Amino acid sequence: MHKSIRRMLETPLSLLTNEEECTMLSFDNGVTQQEVEELVWEEENINELAEECKIRLISHFAQYRKFFNSKPQSVEHVLYKYDEQPQPIRGVEKIIGESITVIVCFAKYWSKHWGGDVVGYERSEPVEVVASYPGRIIVSEGENWIKVGQPTVEAKTELHYLQFKLSI
Repeated sequence: MHKSIRRMLETPLSLLTNEEECTMLSFDNGVTQQEVEELVWEEENINELAEECKIRLISHFAQYRKFFNSKPQSVEHVLYKYDEQPQPIRGVEKIIGESITVIVCFAKYWSKHWGGDVVGYERSEPVEVVASYPGRIIVSEGENWIKVGQPTVEAKTELHYLQFKLSI
């Protein structure tokens, strides 16, 4: 393992903060309920799905059109469960240009009482909370940490998220 990666993994979360403000925006119906219900994760190419979500995001919201030529990176499908502790997601490090982290909720249906809230952190403190909702696209700008909370044991359906990063 590369030294810098090992150092980052060994450094406590509280020390991996920056001075940037946490900015999280959410967009409902980014993915339709019918599309969520028809999705079969075992058969889906998640890279193509991330590209489709990127196209929807940039075609409906002018502030993200600058990411048109950006290819989704670090694409991941995550199934959040009540008996597993979720891992935080670090935003894209700013080297040159701008970056965003995009997460898309693919739960078939979801109640806010089942947990699974998306929390944005600033200087190790939670400052933004967005509820999970089917078809919702959540965008975190910059390199702040975000985390999808653990669903409760009462959840009646699985909480699926597609996560990826875009940079220019």
